[in-house]
Amino acid sequence: MVQVERIERARQVMRTPDNDWPEPMRVFQYERHLFLISAYKLIEHVDWALRLNFLDKSLFAEIHSLRGEIKSLRDMNEHAVEYFLGKGRRRDEWLHVDEGAIADASSTIDTKIGNRLDWNEVATITRRLLNALPKFYYPIHETNAE
Repeated sequence: MVQVERIERARQVMRTPDNDWPEPMRVFQYERHLFLISAYKLIEHVDWALRLNFLDKSLFAEIHSLRGEIKSLRDMNEHAVEYFLGKGRRRDEWLHVDEGAIADASSTIDTKIGNRLDWNEVATITRRLLNALPKFYYPIHETNAE
């Protein structure tokens, strides 16, 4: 969620004329890539928690449904130069075509990386997960007040 705030701040500065950042587009790209790395770290922690098998798997269903997209975009953005040279490992995934646009994995359309993964959606799902976790770690026991 913090990383999403950083992306939004970088995007705002990038759009502001006469900003004092030296290379606002590059800063935005850094922040976007750090978001992908952070999102995949969250997925790795979810995978670890699922292997422990002590929390209800449905708790992680929303974020886990984005696992493939997060990993794919993280990997492709780490190797964007190879893709631009036509040498990426998953070239068939580099371009994303939908009814509104054709985008490569390194592009940003609105709040979607590669027009696929919306960083606000990831933040919302993460927030719901973080709000639900304490109930599993510290269950509230009803007491008889009489």
